[in-house]
Amino acid sequence: MGAAWYRAQAELRRRWPATLALVLLVGLAGGVVLTTVAGARRSSTAYERYREETLAGDLDISAAEPDPARFEEVRRLPQVEELARAAYPFIRPQGTDLFPYLEFLAVVDPENKLLRTVDRPRVLSGRMPDPTRSDELVVIESFAEEADLSVGEPITFESFDPAQFEDLFAGAAGTVDPAGPLITLTVTGVVGAPDLLGANQAGFEPRAFLSPAFYEEYADRVGVYEAGGRARLRGGDADVPAVVEAVREIFRDDPELEVQLASEVTDKIDDTFGVLVVALLLSAACAALAGVAAVG
Repeated sequence: MGAAWYRAQAELRRRWPATLALVLLVGLAGGVVLTTVAGARRSSTAYERYREETLAGDLDISAAEPDPARFEEVRRLPQVEELARAAYPFIRPQGTDLFPYLEFLAVVDPENKLLRTVDRPRVLSGRMPDPTRSDELVVIESFAEEADLSVGEPITFESFDPAQFEDLFAGAAGTVDPAGPLITLTVTGVVGAPDLLGANQAGFEPRAFLSPAFYEEYADRVGVYEAGGRARLRGGDADVPAVVEAVREIFRDDPELEVQLASEVTDKIDDTFGVLVVALLLSAACAALAGVAAVG
């Protein structure tokens, strides 16, 4: 036993550089494999965790007429945790020919629930607007980059007055001069909102989020489309079928009712993350095989 131990020590002293390199290689290969597998597991649940963190809504309701009583019925449904109303002022940055709503979408919740208890955004810089200040707004990151806007800077909007609504809905924005007031607001923050991915699926996305005080001050002077709502459900996807059925009953005489499910977007995003997860797991397998080959 003593002779064998002596011989092993001698061999280790003679070959210690190669032995150390082998140990490091095995450790590196194992670390790469474990890190990659962990990354794959986190990626597979990334969007789900993002939705939980941001209190993302589960469905959007768009009605032809802004009937507050009907939205209150939706809010009282036992499956509804929170309902945020969404109103869309017809404004656009001064000097542009962007079509309000379709090409430049500004959003305000008169009840101050959107972006707070439903679809709470990540504030990338600055802060959320003061709900009592009509001259503050936050913008999404992509619009801040497009318009070269920073926190603290003013931006002036043209607006269309309520009498111009019919022409706008008829698609005449390019031939109608904005007749509403010029409105200068200050950027208080730049945000990333949870379901802007969902808005992108529809072909447009919110660019600016205004305060409830803006609605109070300008709703009579600026055209505002008010027939939107976004619901966060207690049971998530499990409650969607029952709520959709109830919403369709509440708005049964509205032929233009639209209900969009967040799950429709989530499925597409999950497919995208699924491809990433497979790629990461294949990378882990390759790293493991490379480690085995090196040791062998």
